Amino acid sequence: MSCWRCIAGSDLAPIAPAWEDAARRAPGSVFQTFPFARCWAEVFGQDVDVQVWSDGQLILPVAFRGSTLMPLGEGLFDYIDVIGAAGCPAAEQSRAAAWIARRSWSSLQITGVRTGSPFTAFWHRLGGGGEVFTAAPRRHPSDPEVETEHRHAAARWRRAQRLGAHLDHPTQPAEQQRLLHWMLERKAQLLTTHGQTNVLGALEQRWLERMLESAPTLVELWSLRLRDRLMSGLLCWRFNSTRYAYMISYDPELAQLSPGILLLFAVVRLTMSAGLYFDFLTGEQAFKQRFATHRETLWRFRRQRDQFRY
Repeated sequence: MSCWRCIAGSDLAPIAPAWEDAARRAPGSVFQTFPFARCWAEVFGQDVDVQVWSDGQLILPVAFRGSTLMPLGEGLFDYIDVIGAAGCPAAEQSRAAAWIARRSWSSLQITGVRTGSPFTAFWHRLGGGGEVFTAAPRRHPSDPEVETEHRHAAARWRRAQRLGAHLDHPTQPAEQQRLLHWMLERKAQLLTTHGQTNVLGALEQRWLERMLESAPTLVELWSLRLRDRLMSGLLCWRFNSTRYAYMISYDPELAQLSPGILLLFAVVRLTMSAGLYFDFLTGEQAFKQRFATHRETLWRFRRQRDQFRY
């Protein structure tokens, strides 16, 4: 594992076969799939120096913003990890981290390493002790039925349906892009009216557009409509047996009807009935905790290179 090589540049096509082969050996989360990295590199490559490091078995995609080392997707990908099978011993992982530590960088920031990562030794060797960043709530298909557990939400959903509310799942690219833009506009509106701070910048929005265009099998969009009026929208990623809820937005004028909660309940209900896992991703907001039954701690590593001891 210690014989690493570097492939530089924002065009990741040359590394695609090796990446996909490594991912097949041990699938991680959706954020470790090749399309996520490819689209991120295409959009952000103008602002950062993209490098992919590989030892032939494992893949570690990184970028340099100035002299700061960070993983591809820092700030956008909820889960960060090495791609590939984790059958190597802790000593080998530590040697790989030491090799990377000798590259040319002065500081690093890595956000979103899961407690259950099979590369724990690697991350702690490279990043030090780390700090708890937040938790990722989720729900398992083996959990109690969501309708039974949340009778009040179920009753509100049935009442909304009687009034004409219905779930929509657009699959055509043009429809998906329209819904995405509506969601982004509503999030900007919520910044003004409710002080929300998770509004995406221009490059982040472009990355989402590229994901819709180039990775349709990983993208799902859902909306809640009251007759013809759009009430709320939800962007999910779908990978293997998990549906990941990435971004939700709603019409501020309808806030008193809780359209985001209604939409989330409806999609969680469908997910459970399909026997899938539902991952609420980063954060412990009340609307996520309401339906979640499990949580996993996420870690952040921040370090100055002169703090590293070989």
